[in-house]
Amino acid sequence: MKIYFGAIFGALFLMLFAGILTESLVWLVFDFFHASKKVIMGAELVMLLPLLVAFGFMFRHTLEVERELAEQGY
Repeated sequence: MKIYFGAIFGALFLMLFAGILTESLVWLVFDFFHASKKVIMGAELVMLLPLLVAFGFMFRHTLEVERELAEQGY
């Protein structure tokens, strides 16, 4: 169970920074072009889909790393 908690928290930590960066960039670009608030919010919601997919890949990768560390005794 410790392996899964480590993988979830590791993936969440990394994706938190990626999410903050991408959502800020989306807001910045759309605000630069004077888009309405509804368009900006829609773009941010659409941007969450690739972040969720990336979280899945990141979770799988960190789970493999956690399993290797558990095998080594860490």
